Amino acid sequence: MGKSTLARMLAYKWSNADCREEECGQQCVHGFKCVVFLNAKDLTEKSQLSDAICQHLLPPNTAVSAEELDAILRQSLIIIDGYDEGSKNNPLLNCLIQSSIFSEATVLVTSRPSYLTESLNHFDGIFTLCGLDGPQQERFVAKFAKQMAIPEENFADLLQQAKKELSDLCQCPLLLTLLCLMCSQKPNWKDVSRSDLYNSLYDFLLDRASQRNQRPREDIQRILLHLQSVAFRALERDDLIVGNDDFLGLPCSAEEACDVGFIVKDLPGMHGPEQFSFGHKTLLEYLASRHVKTMDPVLREDWLKNLNIALNQSLIVFLFGLVEGQDLCHLVSATLPRMQYSSLAIPKCSQAHLLLQCLSQLHSMTDELEGIIISLCPT
Repeated sequence: MGKSTLARMLAYKWSNADCREEECGQQCVHGFKCVVFLNAKDLTEKSQLSDAICQHLLPPNTAVSAEELDAILRQSLIIIDGYDEGSKNNPLLNCLIQSSIFSEATVLVTSRPSYLTESLNHFDGIFTLCGLDGPQQERFVAKFAKQMAIPEENFADLLQQAKKELSDLCQCPLLLTLLCLMCSQKPNWKDVSRSDLYNSLYDFLLDRASQRNQRPREDIQRILLHLQSVAFRALERDDLIVGNDDFLGLPCSAEEACDVGFIVKDLPGMHGPEQFSFGHKTLLEYLASRHVKTMDPVLREDWLKNLNIALNQSLIVFLFGLVEGQDLCHLVSATLPRMQYSSLAIPKCSQAHLLLQCLSQLHSMTDELEGIIISLCPT
């Protein structure tokens, strides 16, 4: 379960069930008068929290004043999801975190590591999601095998590798699903990296969209090429959400891109325009990395020089698995000196070090590339 799913589950449980001690325990979400779920970006350009609630949560012409809402909020759990996607130019969010407003309320904020570090001292506690553990992985694989009508013993090697080389990949439900698919369909499934997994997903969605729509594979590839540029621009503004405006001037629509499978149409808001979102930020980062790969080498090198490596680690890892030859040498030269640990990283050094994650994407290494890595390797 990811951080957004967990946050949404809390709001769902409060709104759809009564408190039962055997499930909830002494302190639970039902102890709050109200639970409010908002995305961090919902607070941008807002001066009051009630404005965001009225726009994104309440139907038009709701007979409730800002004062009444404020009184309820003081006894509420306020969940703000996706700080990493909506913290820029968001003074209202910062005031909420710093207890400048609604200091009596309980505030829960979700974020990816490295984004919220400067504000951690304002929180009473930190909860870290570490992914699927061993028993959870076994149950996950068992359910997959049952659904696909495949004997569980066919996945024995996968579960064994999950304790060793594939331990970091198997902690993510999405990547574990891809591994299960590859394990059931490809004999050389063990010789894969994170980039290989996403390349397989890319090809799978491309082929499925081509067959479903009875369109040539090349047509779907062109749609994905445009979606990659849209993903890159979304990454530049640190957003998982795209709209029809992002496809203006492109020979494909948001609906066509949505039909391929990398983005999904969001539930319509009360007043906002039609929106589409990437199912997971790694999908956005993967598509953006494919766009970076196609950039002019000089422009790509200039872009990499200004890239915040610590906040774009997944994109860098994908690039190491996508580019080759001299492009890879230039990538290593531009990024390796600036690689660093995430300040909230908890896994073992062998898993957390970005350099090792990047090198694990390579299928081969030339003498020139080896020399560059040795000369630039951090001590």
